[in-house]
Amino acid sequence: LFYQSLVVSAEPKAVAGWGESRLLDEPITEGVFWVQCQFEPSKDGSSGAFFDLRGKKSNEVIARIAAEPFQRKGSDEKQIRWHSVYTQPDWRLFTFTPFESRAYTLTMRVDLDRKSYACWVDQQTLGEDLPLTSSAAVSQIYLGNADTPDDAAEGGQLVISKTAPKGFEFPRLLPKTEDDLIFRFAAVGDPQLGFGGFDADKARFALAVDQINRAGAELTLMLGDMVHIKTDLKAYEAMLELVKGFDAPYHYVRGNHE
Repeated sequence: LFYQSLVVSAEPKAVAGWGESRLLDEPITEGVFWVQCQFEPSKDGSSGAFFDLRGKKSNEVIARIAAEPFQRKGSDEKQIRWHSVYTQPDWRLFTFTPFESRAYTLTMRVDLDRKSYACWVDQQTLGEDLPLTSSAAVSQIYLGNADTPDDAAEGGQLVISKTAPKGFEFPRLLPKTEDDLIFRFAAVGDPQLGFGGFDADKARFALAVDQINRAGAELTLMLGDMVHIKTDLKAYEAMLELVKGFDAPYHYVRGNHE
């Protein structure tokens, strides 16, 4: 799917805040998909804006990348503070860039099955394990202006696809190994499947497996507490399936929860 430029409306919609939405031809209900947009915050950096995936109802925010003006006390430098959607008890993740009056490339990778999303600003990682804040099907893309429509944010070249957008590369988690380095290994502590919500725990561990593979680890040590309740057979079975995703050998150490 490809849409023409989005521009924040000068008229309020029947939603919280100013903005404009684009409905998808068909709601997205499952699987993994990517969204990318060229996004230009306010021209003078005076107001915030946000780029959302929403459900059929305009108040069903599923995933978000937001931009807000930021200036450190005692500094003349204007910055943009980018952050993810915020709902208790999940904290927002932040990253900062110098303010520039230009378009930034915003990219999201959404996994509706795992109920999580990852997002990047100009390929700078904002977050890779962010919980979706609604279980609704993705039905619309929303571009909003947080303060006033007088200096509206703009977006364009919106692309939705099943594969990574052209030119996008996952940022490296670690630098390339040095020639005299013997090997690189990873250590994982306390996955405790069943402690923080079974589906969420599985999603986080699957993400950790993916990150470890991308980091080039040749061995993974799991330091105990693989499950939360030692008699929970479902948790052990899930863990045995999840570790099949490792590209390299792995080894368990038993914890007090086992």
